[in-house]
Amino acid sequence: MCRLRRPWPVVLVLVLMLVHLVFNDRRLLTSKALAGTLTTRGGRRLTFAFFVNNVPLPADVTTSREGRALGHLCEILHEHAG
Repeated sequence: MCRLRRPWPVVLVLVLMLVHLVFNDRRLLTSKALAGTLTTRGGRRLTFAFFVNNVPLPADVTTSREGRALGHLCEILHEHAG
């Protein structure tokens, strides 16, 4: 999930809801969320939550694409938040 060059204190919870739309044979990622607490590079302790909702997924795309995006947001928060 959050992959930085050096380890840092973080506690994460990941939630996923996915449905298969029968009428057009596609999948819809209704919600994927990443929440937790972390200590920023500057030593500030933060509680955060990121959400991705209602994303249509092509047949060749898995939900890990959105998971990587959420993890990247986590990295940005660690690096750039006070």
